[in-house]
Amino acid sequence: MAIFDFVKAMNTIAVVEKSSQKGDYNYLKQELGHDAFKQMAVLGLIRGGFYILNGEIVDTYAVTRNYKQWHRIIGLRAMMSKIFPALSL
Repeated sequence: MAIFDFVKAMNTIAVVEKSSQKGDYNYLKQELGHDAFKQMAVLGLIRGGFYILNGEIVDTYAVTRNYKQWHRIIGLRAMMSKIFPALSL
């Protein structure tokens, strides 16, 4: 059983959010891995959904307010650890 790496998953989502695949459920799931995607959804940080475009179902995802808050906290911790190495994660 693989250990879930919360910080790595948060960083992966941040990279995908800034890419051209933003909102692509299948791409994010591939980048995170099924188990990590499921764990992030259970934690309430992302949610999946779908819509119909030209008669086809398009899977999508969205980050939640919780993700945005946690991403800000992790970013501040990373910035502070550069200034004060003793605070590193």
